[in-house]
Amino acid sequence: MTDLLSALNTNGSGLNITSLAKSLAAAETAPRRQIVEGRIEETEVSISAMAEARSVLEELQNSLYVITDESLIQTNSASSAITATVTDASKVDAGSVNVGVVALAKEQVLQFQGFASEDAVVQGGTINIDFGVWTTDVPPVFFAGDRPQVNMTVADGTTLKDLATQFNDIAGIEASIINVGDGTYTLGILSETGGANALSFSVNATGTSTSSVTSVAGLTAGNALTDTQIAAGTSLDITGSVGTTTITTTAGMSAKDLADQINATTASTGVDATAVTNAKLSGLTAATDMSFSLNGTAIGPVTIADPTDLTGLRDAINAQTALTGVTATFGNTNGEIVLTDSAGNDIALTGYDTSINDTGLTIETLNADGSATGKTATLLDTTGPVNSAFVTGQVSMSSTESFTVADSVTGDTSFFATATTSSTVTSGPDIALTDFELSSATIDAHQVRGASDAVIEYNGIQVFRETNEIDDLIDGVTLKLNDVTPGDVAITTEIQYDEALARAQVLVAKLNDAMEYLNEKTSRGIFQGTEPGDLVGEVTIEAVKTGIRSMLRTGIEGFGDETYYLSDFGISQKLDGTLELDEKVFEEVMLASPDKVMALFESTTTASDSNVIVAGEPPQNTPSGTYTFRRDPVSGAAYLGDTELTSLFPGTDVTFFLAASGDMSGVSLTVPNTVNEFEVTFGRSWADALMGRINDALSETGAISSRELALQNNLVSNEEELVDLDDKYTTVETRYIQKFTAMETMITQLNNTGSYITSLLDAWAAEANG
Repeated sequence: MTDLLSALNTNGSGLNITSLAKSLAAAETAPRRQIVEGRIEETEVSISAMAEARSVLEELQNSLYVITDESLIQTNSASSAITATVTDASKVDAGSVNVGVVALAKEQVLQFQGFASEDAVVQGGTINIDFGVWTTDVPPVFFAGDRPQVNMTVADGTTLKDLATQFNDIAGIEASIINVGDGTYTLGILSETGGANALSFSVNATGTSTSSVTSVAGLTAGNALTDTQIAAGTSLDITGSVGTTTITTTAGMSAKDLADQINATTASTGVDATAVTNAKLSGLTAATDMSFSLNGTAIGPVTIADPTDLTGLRDAINAQTALTGVTATFGNTNGEIVLTDSAGNDIALTGYDTSINDTGLTIETLNADGSATGKTATLLDTTGPVNSAFVTGQVSMSSTESFTVADSVTGDTSFFATATTSSTVTSGPDIALTDFELSSATIDAHQVRGASDAVIEYNGIQVFRETNEIDDLIDGVTLKLNDVTPGDVAITTEIQYDEALARAQVLVAKLNDAMEYLNEKTSRGIFQGTEPGDLVGEVTIEAVKTGIRSMLRTGIEGFGDETYYLSDFGISQKLDGTLELDEKVFEEVMLASPDKVMALFESTTTASDSNVIVAGEPPQNTPSGTYTFRRDPVSGAAYLGDTELTSLFPGTDVTFFLAASGDMSGVSLTVPNTVNEFEVTFGRSWADALMGRINDALSETGAISSRELALQNNLVSNEEELVDLDDKYTTVETRYIQKFTAMETMITQLNNTGSYITSLLDAWAAEANG
């Protein structure tokens, strides 16, 4: 619009005010713009060069990772049956040994079969798990080892799948559910390898699934009786879920004696027994003074004034409970007394006597639950006389599964009422907990394979180990046994010369590449008219160069008493600053002392006591050094240098310690309990030390990252200033246009006024001439 006005305005100044405004605005902002654009260009060049420098250093970093990642000491096996790996290079000695694998270590394999579903519910209770050794005896015998018993609680409602998970949660056990394919499921269990890691399970079931068989309580009454309720030589065949056992009675056995014998064979039958003896005294025919012996202890005389109230007799009996084992309680009325021996011992009442002759007293045997058996006798002191009675208690047999009892004697004289008594599971879950009993009687039914040790011949000597990964035959080397061998296998350990030389060549080449680039980019361009480098004056890169150069002169410590330098390995610096490797010198070092080359590429942490195992590495900034381990033999507090160690857990005759802080943070020590002081020496290899410097420079908080961030911020700041200059240009241009437009308006008005006056004068002149 302004340009159009300038073109149409033929009565003004005749100037192009738009072009003039642009020129004036540009003249006012251009110098600053040129400065800012120059800074942006320089910053972009620096950012690009810094990125290239980072890339070069990252390439050096990656090369250092490669040449320090694996140990130079390699252990090779002549057979795939044995894999040999160096795990602690500081303990490895070059040489060769012969190892033969006679047998691999194996896990115990168990199977519990025939379950209808993996969701079948297992009876509640406790499975007590022992770890130890099964012998090859017939039947096998289990001996528990040093590991404590684990008590696994099985809650009501636990499924077979849940049970497998519980087994899996126990260290040393692996369990799984297997769909056999015939409609049934099997619980498979594996132990750890090693003969001493076999498993044995004992079960305490608490669920509601029960089977039971009860005996007949016995009663014999007469004069001067002997206990013959259970006759000698009666065979009792008990067949349970686990197996069958025969018990033979002896004369005078009590219900308790028989229950004890049954319980002694529970592991072979799965059947438990309890016993209790109950008898009832009632029906006293008259008031009288009464006395008798109860299990050989005198009771009375007791005066009974009312034959329907036997309180005095009850109290007299209870006063002797400590001697007789018998307690007395009222029955349905005070005229009835129930005698109970809760352990199932016989109750012998002898020498019944009353002050009024032939005053009768009825004695009756009761079942364990207090119900009547119908077996009664009347005690009289003169007629007969029937002054004594023996009561044999009742035995109750139970199991979580059905079982049978066969008695060789039949009829009422039998301790059991019939020749064969069967029981059935009355209620409960789908699977009885006793199905998982693993004892001498059941091991053969469930064990597919026994646990066994690895058998190795080491230089002709036969040794045994629990696992197939063995780290205590060859110092610093772990052997993994993959298969048995037909004979000896040579295990050779040596430092790889070709690999060491290749690593030295890579180290020199990559360092030269990196330093050549950095030198070029930071060159000041003084000589021969060369251009300055893109990173000239960058103190960050200069600091990296200085750090690398200082390392070229720094000694390597922590690898014995001697301090090594790069020159000791044939690595020297030429006049132009680059490195060169004298391969002949390097080879001489390798041949003379190959372990010396470790100082170039592998950091080591060693203990002065060879019985101590050291693992882990200290932080990247930890320098080489020696630290003293001290343990207070009384308190057990241990220190490495000035740092207190954390005791992780005790082992067999050893303690595991961890340095959780300090210079040696991350290092763990396995220390025999007899060792209280030794030295731990850390040697940082030259390549590791260099990598530490590079890592620090390249880290997110390092100098290069900080400089890159500053350059990016500078670039953004200058770009923002360009935007501000654009805004200023527009503002200045607009101001000039406004001023010039006002000027043009005034000039046009003046020109118009002049034209009017001229025309008026011309008109006046014409009138005067006319």
